[in-house]
Amino acid sequence: MLYSLEINNFGIIDHLELEFSPALNVLTGETGAGKSIILEALQAGLGQRVGSEVVRSGAPYARVQIICALPENAEVQELLAGAEIEPDEDRTLLLQREIKAGGRQVYKINGQAVTAQFYRQIGNQLVDLHGQHEQQALLQPARHGHFLDLFAGEPLPGHLQALQACYQTWHQVQQKMATLQRQSAEAARQLDMLQYQIEEIDAARLVPGEEEQLQQERDRLLHAGKLAEATARAYQYIYSGSRSGGAAVDALAAAMKELENVISYDAALGQWRDALAEHLYALEETAREIRQYSDRLESNPARLEEVQSRLDLIKKLRRKYGDTVEQILAYRQRAEQELQDLQNSEQLLEELGDKAQRLQAEWQKVAARVSELRQQAAHRLEELVLSELAELEMAHVVFKVIFQGLEEISPAGLEKAEFYLAPHPGEELRPLSKIASGGEMSRIFLVLKSVLAAVLGVPTLVFDEIDAGIGGRTLQAVAEKIANLARQRQVICVTHAAAIAALADKHFYIFKQENQGRLQTLITVLDMEQRVQELARMLGGRNTTPAVLEHARQMLKNKIS
Repeated sequence: MLYSLEINNFGIIDHLELEFSPALNVLTGETGAGKSIILEALQAGLGQRVGSEVVRSGAPYARVQIICALPENAEVQELLAGAEIEPDEDRTLLLQREIKAGGRQVYKINGQAVTAQFYRQIGNQLVDLHGQHEQQALLQPARHGHFLDLFAGEPLPGHLQALQACYQTWHQVQQKMATLQRQSAEAARQLDMLQYQIEEIDAARLVPGEEEQLQQERDRLLHAGKLAEATARAYQYIYSGSRSGGAAVDALAAAMKELENVISYDAALGQWRDALAEHLYALEETAREIRQYSDRLESNPARLEEVQSRLDLIKKLRRKYGDTVEQILAYRQRAEQELQDLQNSEQLLEELGDKAQRLQAEWQKVAARVSELRQQAAHRLEELVLSELAELEMAHVVFKVIFQGLEEISPAGLEKAEFYLAPHPGEELRPLSKIASGGEMSRIFLVLKSVLAAVLGVPTLVFDEIDAGIGGRTLQAVAEKIANLARQRQVICVTHAAAIAALADKHFYIFKQENQGRLQTLITVLDMEQRVQELARMLGGRNTTPAVLEHARQMLKNKIS
């Protein structure tokens, strides 16, 4: 639903602001007052193509701003989420389009710059404006089947869900079969390669963590001499001392003796003596371990060569199969599984083929039920549309839902649906998207939108002079149908018919005024007495009589009551 439309420097519009009613809004005014420019600005604000020629003479840019409610339409919400555009706290959207006099154009949604295509995608979901074919959901054949399914109601949705789930499973099976069939064409070569890879990895007898251990052993063997010298000196410092001092164990023992000599004077010294004793025992144990380590050290060129050869083998395997021993072993597991799949591919293909046949039979059964429910819904829709057309004295129009069978299994079912129409007696049925627009077609679209209002998904409908060329009882029927439609969807209607204007929830009057030598289009919202005057003008022209004014008052009174 549109909350407001703000237009600046567009055509002969200097500045206009319209705040819409959620129900029926009508725009009236003298011919040439600028009603069409307002609709053109609305179209521009929704993303339709316009050039810099719309910029008001002398202005640097034209700007159109639309504030609307976030539609319940899932497609819109997915598009916005994908672009990381968050609605305001009150779930509103702000669409802003600026057309520079030099030709550059800027598109923003909730303050975030977007592409023209994305902006138009969102705008197309907000308003259905009769006369703009690319913007009308009813003129998109691909959506007719969706509208019919929504119109059908229960129990069709459950069957459609089952149909699509069945198709998805069948499609996955088909993809698996196609993969296996491609693999079978080169199965012999693939089998040899996988077998070689598995054997090469198995022959290495790899152990997780082995490479790190081998690297440590290689470093010990490479530097055995330095390690022996260092550990010997460390042992000497502990037991023999150095040129600059005595052995560490002797120093600790001496310290203990000093404390022992005076401990009788202060028993607190006992804790330090005990601590020194523990350090002495630990130092002696460490010294023994260093000595044992040093004794084990030896220069072993043969073992070094063996370790280096093993590391080179692991490095070679890492280049082929993974960065670590663990990754190499994981690759081996995958290769073995793939090898088994290839060896069992013929059996698996046969099993998948049987499964695909069962799924296709299940799909066929569900699709037949879906088709039956669609046929029933199509019959109801046709009867309802023809009945509504008859109320507008258009009983001669023929409306049909035509089904076209699909050659391949599809998530849509056995067929696709499209709306066809014959506007005049003797004419052949033609696709709705191919029917030329006009006054009579406007009323046909009004009927279709009335019947499908609950499922069209577009929250705002705009009609431009739908009353052209009709009067009397037909016009009154059109007016009532628009009013009924406005109870389900927001409607904006440009009209010259008092019968329609009298039913409005909000009545805008468009007029021109000269300001400093330049014409500009202005707009005002009419109060009750002003509406009486405007309806009288629409009924009887400029020279209104008391009878015409009374008629206008009665029309408004009937609407209010």
